[in-house]
Amino acid sequence: MDKPVKLYYAKLANMGDLLNELIVSRCFGCTVERRSFLDGEISAIGSHLAMYTYHGNLLMRLQQLINGRRNPEVHIWGTGFISYDDSRGHFFKKNMVFHALRGELTRKRVEAMTGKVLDIPTGDGGILADSLLEELPEMQWEVGIVPHICDLKDPAVEALANTYENSKIINVKDDPLEVVRQIAACGCVLSSSLHGLIVADSFGVPNMHLVFDERLKGDGFKFDDYYSAYGLEHRQIDLRCQRPPELSEVYGEYRISPQMVREKKRQMRESFPRQLYD
Repeated sequence: MDKPVKLYYAKLANMGDLLNELIVSRCFGCTVERRSFLDGEISAIGSHLAMYTYHGNLLMRLQQLINGRRNPEVHIWGTGFISYDDSRGHFFKKNMVFHALRGELTRKRVEAMTGKVLDIPTGDGGILADSLLEELPEMQWEVGIVPHICDLKDPAVEALANTYENSKIINVKDDPLEVVRQIAACGCVLSSSLHGLIVADSFGVPNMHLVFDERLKGDGFKFDDYYSAYGLEHRQIDLRCQRPPELSEVYGEYRISPQMVREKKRQMRESFPRQLYD
């Protein structure tokens, strides 16, 4: 029997989190076993790098200290921080092996925390989402709207959908493969979910980050971080104070080229720690 890869990711019915098992298993041909951040051997897609820093009450920190000595090694492939303050702590794992980090902002913070220069790629493993479909679906909707899981019940989501003639609200809590397929079947995507944007990038679907409210955890760092991997400044439209974008704006302001995406896909494939299962 093949040795399973012990992968840490959030146990939520959420497309972005569930991409972990789908992409790692399908792109690299290994079986996946979900574990916690304490006993997982690899962390991949997500904004949970701060889980490897000392956090919580005194008892939790003691547990982390012991764990960092008994299970000192963890491999990091594309993970990032969720906020600008996360990098102020110290890693409790004694052997953090960095293969890729989500963005340049996370990389610079990890370098400052470890005192080491990291010559590694930056990117999110979700960029490989196009590998999950056997064939590219035909376009069904002119506009796909992908609310973050915490925005799903916001009335502003339906109001936005009614702004466009042929739109589809895509529920990130649905089957993740179906969510990926629906995003691929859109002419363009408007999303408050980071992985709604990343999956769209994977298929070359023009997209734009929208803000519905301040429900999302963090301070926007994960969006800034993701775009920093492409050398781009993060832009967004806040629907609380700005009008919905015209489709010509979505297409005209989309700045991630097919060449940039192809290079990120290559880097993420080549940097995956295959020694965990080979």
